[in-house]
Amino acid sequence: MILKKSWLEKAVKIVLSGALVAGLSGLASCSNGSLGSDELEIFTSDVSESVTRNAVASSSDKSGVMLQGFNWSSASSSKDWYRTMLNKAGDIKDNFDYVWFPPPSVSTSNEGYLPTQLNNLNSNYGSETELKNVINSIKPAKAIADVVINHRCGSTDWGDFTNPRWNADFYSICRDDEGFSGSPKMAASGNRGNYDTGEGYSAGRDLDHTNYDVQNGIVTWMNTVLKNAGFVGWRYDFVKGYDGYYVGKYNNNTSAEFSVGEYWPTDGFNPSYSANWSNEIMNWINRTSAGGYTTRAFDFVLKGNLNYAFGYKGNEGCWDMTRLADSNNIFRRAPAYAVTFVDNHDTGSTQQHWPIDEGDIGPAYAFILTHPGYPCVAWQHYFTGSGSQYIGGRTVSGTSKTMKQHIDQLISIRKSNGVEYDSAISVLYSSRTLYAAKITGTNGSIIVKIGGDNYSPSDSSYKVVYSGTNFCVWSNMNSGSGSGTGTGGSTGGSTGGSTGGSTGGSGSGSSTTTAKYRLAVAVNPGYNYGVYFTGSFNEGANWTKAVRGTYSSSLGGWYVEVNAGSNFEWKYMVGKYSLGSEISTSTSGLTWQSGSNYTAAQATLISEGNSGSGSGSSGSGSSSGSGTGGSTGSGSGTGTGSGSTGGSTGGSSGSTTTTTKVTLSATYNAGSGNAIYFTGTFDEGKTWTKAVRGTWTSGNVWKATVTVPDSGSFQWKVLKGSYNKGQTTSTSGLTWESGSNHTQGTTSIRPSF
Repeated sequence: MILKKSWLEKAVKIVLSGALVAGLSGLASCSNGSLGSDELEIFTSDVSESVTRNAVASSSDKSGVMLQGFNWSSASSSKDWYRTMLNKAGDIKDNFDYVWFPPPSVSTSNEGYLPTQLNNLNSNYGSETELKNVINSIKPAKAIADVVINHRCGSTDWGDFTNPRWNADFYSICRDDEGFSGSPKMAASGNRGNYDTGEGYSAGRDLDHTNYDVQNGIVTWMNTVLKNAGFVGWRYDFVKGYDGYYVGKYNNNTSAEFSVGEYWPTDGFNPSYSANWSNEIMNWINRTSAGGYTTRAFDFVLKGNLNYAFGYKGNEGCWDMTRLADSNNIFRRAPAYAVTFVDNHDTGSTQQHWPIDEGDIGPAYAFILTHPGYPCVAWQHYFTGSGSQYIGGRTVSGTSKTMKQHIDQLISIRKSNGVEYDSAISVLYSSRTLYAAKITGTNGSIIVKIGGDNYSPSDSSYKVVYSGTNFCVWSNMNSGSGSGTGTGGSTGGSTGGSTGGSTGGSGSGSSTTTAKYRLAVAVNPGYNYGVYFTGSFNEGANWTKAVRGTYSSSLGGWYVEVNAGSNFEWKYMVGKYSLGSEISTSTSGLTWQSGSNYTAAQATLISEGNSGSGSGSSGSGSSSGSGTGGSTGSGSGTGTGSGSTGGSTGGSSGSTTTTTKVTLSATYNAGSGNAIYFTGTFDEGKTWTKAVRGTWTSGNVWKATVTVPDSGSFQWKVLKGSYNKGQTTSTSGLTWESGSNHTQGTTSIRPSF
């Protein structure tokens, strides 16, 4: 029986958990439509930010990366996988923010995907004690459990659940499950649940998630057994098997810090119709929102496009970089809710259901680790081990680095430039042989080239930071350029020059031309409901705010007037009128417009705006920089512009300020993997928005040397957080010390948190 169920699981994994091999073979051709070259495309989210902040892991670094902490061959009769993970704890904690663990419970299949006794965490990966030890040892990285709750298996028969039982046999099982025809014991019973709310899974008994005993049992298991082991979030297996509403409900009731679902559409992937998969996955994400917590999904659309861009098993000759620019990729439609990956335990590893061409794994990681979405790295791609699937020690073509070092380098670039899961992206070039895009981070912007054609950024401030065969990454993080933006051109250039030269370059500032537009839709939201508008216009605050419209009988619908530049996108939502005139797009109860975003072309221009520009030259001295050079620094600026006051203050930024260096220190045991950071009104603190990581010295004394005015006052505080956030990072996501700010008279403290 155990062997039969294990075999069935593998068979059903092929058919139900992913694209049919036969279906893929029928799509061997790489021919498809091109997005065209020399296009500039700006992508934003189709879905609201999460219903709860935990849905986008607000307590973790938004530049974070996840590691899949196992592969298909990890489980064994020796039950030593947790010990293997423990031996790699140092590498894990230094580079990853989350680790996806294998299914932790006892199962009739070695791999854990046919669970029986959920409360028993002694599995073929190791003991419960070893599991807890690993989770504790990888901190500050956090553990995500692989939660298999679409189905369960019985202890002695098809459906007799134990540890926990939940309720009398067989009320927990969907009435259309195969067990009621395959098991005489089940067939003879009148105890049955409701009909399945998703696809069936014949290898296990489909759980009735409409049953409150099942719901409460699952939540209790997650909140007590799994959280007690140290898990903070969940990876949901085979979420096609039940309504996404329940995933949202379980996340909400367990306060999940991170959550992602495996929604692998059943039909074979066709790159010409990628919208089919995209819409199916987006519909599931929105269903989780209805349950109270918007949940991430693995970006299987991107997985299909990566395969057709680089080739895959049986079709290694594919080469089409336009697939990378496909707007149907989930990380393009809803970047905050996409988990991107190259391969996992199903698509690759020893199962090899749909693996990418092995020769292009390097460029594939160069893509996902520099782009929005939350990237997930496969264990076998990062580490070495026994078997051909392990390539962590293999040299990446065109570099001197191993695959592990390659991934480490890309993670470092991602974090140092502040590339986040929802960073803005502009596609600069897209053809079958070349893809190029600009990704804007919080600390700098990067330009990424994928493909063999020659390409160089037109902006000389971008410098190559890493390259290899068929990929190159440029960054402007240390270029010393700066810009300022203002509404209507009145103040656009006033500060651009003053900050541009902070690292010795020249700075310029330009305003954004804004105009007033009317957005209108002919929508009947229903009694007591209104229409809300959001987008990349000013009032939409880059899709985070929604403005309630006004109904107009003459227009035959709802409208709102907004300020925006000439290129912007927008959408509408429907929600209760009482929500307010301006609300967060993460507010529960909002229903988003389906389909593509509207652009300025679908808006009515009401009045033109004004524009202006200004520039300031760099300062000079021992620490050069515009306006704030070294102790002998000087600066000058000129302003030019047009519009009502455009450029009128552009040259005001060249004033001279003398500075000096001060060493701040804080004595504190930050704990393994953590560090002390310093922020404040000193130059490097950027008025409390940036934090400088201190240097540890004996006695747990952390020190940082910062630039302060030679005369005048400054204030500062310390924060703590993960060491791998980088030498300079955003203050968001760090833990601030308690108490008042410190002043220039205090340079050494013992903080409390």
